[in-house]
Amino acid sequence: MMFQNQLWIDHGLNLFTPPTSASRTVHVCAFPASRLGLEGVGISPDCNPENRTSSRELLNWALEPAKDHILDKLFELGYLDAAAWANENPVENVVQNDSSSGHSGLLQ
Repeated sequence: MMFQNQLWIDHGLNLFTPPTSASRTVHVCAFPASRLGLEGVGISPDCNPENRTSSRELLNWALEPAKDHILDKLFELGYLDAAAWANENPVENVVQNDSSSGHSGLLQ
């Protein structure tokens, strides 16, 4: 889909994640994973549920992008979700050294 003169690709609600060489992949979902019954999602609005919009509003914005100021706020909320996840998952517990297999071990 073209949006603001850029090509965007969205995997929607199927959580399709192509295989990577990383030892661990953190799945991200823009919707509250617990309400959708999704498992294995690391970062979602569930990480930081305060002051959230409704799932209906999120779905509407997924189908038709919101105004720029709302997108900025959604970006900020996503950043806070990631920060909450990072506080619960210290880097030394997440990143593994895979140097013997030729990978950097960084999250991808």
